[in-house]
Amino acid sequence: MCPRNEQVKQRKSRVLGWQLHRMRRSLAIFWICTVFQSVISTTAAANDSKSFEIAQIPTLSAWRPYNNPDRLISVGMNKGQVIAIAGKPDHEESYYQGGGGRLTRISDWYYIRSDFDPQTTILKFVQENLVTITSTSTR
Repeated sequence: MCPRNEQVKQRKSRVLGWQLHRMRRSLAIFWICTVFQSVISTTAAANDSKSFEIAQIPTLSAWRPYNNPDRLISVGMNKGQVIAIAGKPDHEESYYQGGGGRLTRISDWYYIRSDFDPQTTILKFVQENLVTITSTSTR
């Protein structure tokens, strides 16, 4: 075999080895950047959701009605029990929410107090059961 051909093969082998090394390095850098960007976006989304959670109005598990403070309304009660304790709401909104081909009736009942400490309490019912209680100051 000609020594010149052997030198050309060795040179090609070194060049191919170097190119393979560069491709691996580029792929590793790309992978690291992708993971880093994913971590940053996940962290940013988590921080955004935390700040949103802080700004949200806290929900309660029980509430004392304005007209009957000796009694307690709690999550899980049905509409009849709530009306018997708190009376009719000051305002009511109902709508349907769908999922999986079925519609579910959602009712929001608003109880408004306008005395010395104005507040609005929203009771959310899914079908006939109370699922959330939210109370906000209206000052």
